[in-house]
Amino acid sequence: MQESNCKANSCKTLLYVLLGALVCGMLWRFRGTHGWGSESGILNVGLMFTMFLVMIAGANGKTNPCRIALTAIAFTFSTPAWGTFLNQIKGVISSGPDPIIYGLSPVSGVIMMLLLGFSISGIYGILLGSMYSRTKWKLIHFIVLVAAFYGVSYLCCATVSHPILALFEPQAIDAFKESLTNAGITDGVYKTYMAHFDNLTWGKGLVGGRNYFAAIGTISLVISTCVSLLLTRYWIGDKTSARVGLLSALSFAFAITFADLFFVVFGDTGSPALVKAEHIHAWGCWEYFTGFIAGGLLTWILLKNKESDVEKDGCCDFLPSKVKSVIGFIITAGVIAYCIIRPVALRYDVSESQSTIVWIASVILFLALVFYAVRTRFGTAAPGCVHFCKRAFLAILLIQGFVYYFGAGHYANYRNILDLEHFVTMISLFAAISFVITKIVKEK
Repeated sequence: MQESNCKANSCKTLLYVLLGALVCGMLWRFRGTHGWGSESGILNVGLMFTMFLVMIAGANGKTNPCRIALTAIAFTFSTPAWGTFLNQIKGVISSGPDPIIYGLSPVSGVIMMLLLGFSISGIYGILLGSMYSRTKWKLIHFIVLVAAFYGVSYLCCATVSHPILALFEPQAIDAFKESLTNAGITDGVYKTYMAHFDNLTWGKGLVGGRNYFAAIGTISLVISTCVSLLLTRYWIGDKTSARVGLLSALSFAFAITFADLFFVVFGDTGSPALVKAEHIHAWGCWEYFTGFIAGGLLTWILLKNKESDVEKDGCCDFLPSKVKSVIGFIITAGVIAYCIIRPVALRYDVSESQSTIVWIASVILFLALVFYAVRTRFGTAAPGCVHFCKRAFLAILLIQGFVYYFGAGHYANYRNILDLEHFVTMISLFAAISFVITKIVKEK
């Protein structure tokens, strides 16, 4: 009987891992679509994927809608620039006004992609793990962790990231140096960078500049992620959060590098393809399968690493409970509203009714959240959090799925449903909706 239960639990875990892969693949593909993009898209991934994980991992004294929203915000701290790295694994880079720089070592491309992936989700993984760790976090822990993350990142941008980059990407630096000389800039690469500190937009104007600025930022984020992991493990003393954070970073490092093979085989951003396929586009497939692989690994990591009997942090106990509830509601409502309204507004930006759509959506969303807050005391009870996650996840996903496939004009992806990235996203969408509806029906 015990063996049977073990097999049943293993099958359930595998099902959840598959669902996590499908959900994160879909969300990461949304992230790369007009209307989401960059920090906004990663915020949406953080919000939706964390709600999904709470649904399957269960709730405890630490899980509440506000904590989920804050964890999603933390995901945006480490949003890197990556467009210039995607063909580097083939020995070329896309950079600045001239689309291709040749002669790089493919090894530098592999290193760059691994660093890129590692830099994305470490701080998110730490805060995700903290919701399922017995360690009680204090307010000072959150403040110092975030301050250290940003402080180390900026310090590295000004110091050690430059010689580190020179170790494995000297050809790209030489290309940028030559570009500066041709433009009449004689200060050299480092001084020029410091004069336009961390300004990727300026770097895009010169051949090699985009790649150099993005690479320095990525290396700096990797170092700040490592520092955050060390602080979590040895200063805060939270083994679970540090482990989840590290494994999360490693998962994205593997996922984003492995999925980069789509650029090797099918080409994009100026680099020729080895294989031509009408319905396989490297960029879209790279996005989806990055999320798919990382999402499956993250789901497995959380289910294997969460601890039981988790109590509340109590880090804001100095505030009256009503004040905490109001602050929590404002943060949660703001993140959810942004994730719903922004893609709708941007994808329908050619419509004269854009402002009307935004206002109607804002009012409906606000009233729905107020109703939920009153009914569940702002979702502070553990059962209320799972209840909230199921319904909020389903409602947002239905809206975003519609926007993704039927967004105005050429953004309507139903027109290209046979393209691999849109087809697998559709499968993921139906699987996620079916799963959540089944969960809600079982409640009754």
